[in-house]
Amino acid sequence: YPAAHSMFLITLLYYRNPPEKVTVVLSPKDKPEEIIRRLPLYADIRILEEPTKEYRLLNNTATCYICRNHVCLPPENFFY
Repeated sequence: YPAAHSMFLITLLYYRNPPEKVTVVLSPKDKPEEIIRRLPLYADIRILEEPTKEYRLLNNTATCYICRNHVCLPPENFFY
């Protein structure tokens, strides 16, 4: 089964190198389409329309929270 072998390899790849988890908090002035274009394709992406207790805005602009291998990086504004 060549297709099953390929799916096994993809699963193994994701198991050994899990994708980053990206949470983006949008400010009222941000356009989601522009921000989505700048995010990596291989990441597990979650977009929040407004800030929450856990995910806040920095400098009143779109803020990105990135986690890799159960370690979260400090939030950053890299969109502008």
